[in-house]
Amino acid sequence: MKKLVDEELEKLICDFPGSKYKATVLVMHWARHLKRLEENQNLTMTDIIEKAMKDIICGKVKPEEVLKTASQENNALEAAALRRKAEKNKK
Repeated sequence: MKKLVDEELEKLICDFPGSKYKATVLVMHWARHLKRLEENQNLTMTDIIEKAMKDIICGKVKPEEVLKTASQENNALEAAALRRKAEKNKK
């Protein structure tokens, strides 16, 4: 079963009409997002990346949504880092 899934994914990747480099960047952003979701906490990073690949390549998630989500998460992480730095400087 796993081999069949791997072959299907490989075919989807090979047939992907867009830039594979851009798709890879989107997959990594989306995988980071999926990793943070509670429903995916029990999945391995390999499974999360595979899920992200399928979501991007099959068009389940639009590139604009991935970039918007990545931007929001990066902004939240930067804000948290600035808060930690400010708290550290108070001490």
